[in-house]
This record gives sequence, structure tokens and C-alpha cells, in this order.
Amino acid sequence: MSQSLVVLLFAAVVLPSTGCMSVVNHAPLWCPDEAKRERVYGGVLLDVEGAGAALGPAARGEAGRPREVLNALWVGGVLLAVDLPLCAVADTLLLPRTLAAQRARRAAVPVPAPAVGPAQPGNA
Repeated sequence: MSQSLVVLLFAAVVLPSTGCMSVVNHAPLWCPDEAKRERVYGGVLLDVEGAGAALGPAARGEAGRPREVLNALWVGGVLLAVDLPLCAVADTLLLPRTLAAQRARRAAVPVPAPAVGPAQPGNA
């Protein structure tokens, strides 16, 4: 396989997916777990979680075959080397939207009323 074909395949496969965890962080369709959606630097956090899930078994020696180790290194490496820096940029650009969404979510959560118990003798 020629070097230009490898570069073309890399560009076609990897580059469109870069920064995608930042998009996932703000998309209810792709991130249905509301606790993990619209977090500050959520794209970076999702990248780190994904890379950890991919690299964890290989690092602990639990990946059986060499092909599994290579796959883990490929997925984890791409997430950390390519997607993570672009997610950091995208998350920084989306920071005002993220903070506004978090503020709105906090305002929607009802504050519990203080518990009022029976009067204690001697406290009247």
C-alpha cells in the first residue's frame, strides 16, 4: 500500500471524527444520560473515559491476543492523540453554552424545604 493511500485513508476515517466527543457531550440523541450531558469539558472527559476503557484491559494484561492489544492501542491512541486536543478546543468554544445549560439545570432542580420537626421540650 502506497504512503499516499495510507494518508488518504487516515484523513477519510479519522479526521471527520475528531472533536466528535464534544458534539456527543451536547447531543441528547447520542448522550441520553443527562448526568453525563453538557458537562464542562465533557468532550475531553468522554475521550479520557473512552481511551481508558480501550486501553485498560491491555494495560492490565487482560487482552488475550496481540490483535486485541493492537486494537486497544489504536482506539485509545487515536482518542488521546487526535480527538482529545480538538475536543479541548471545541469544549472551550462551547463553554458559554455549557455553563448556561448547567445553570438552567440547577435552577430547575427544586430545593428541598428544611425539615420541621416537633417542638422539643425546653426549646420554646
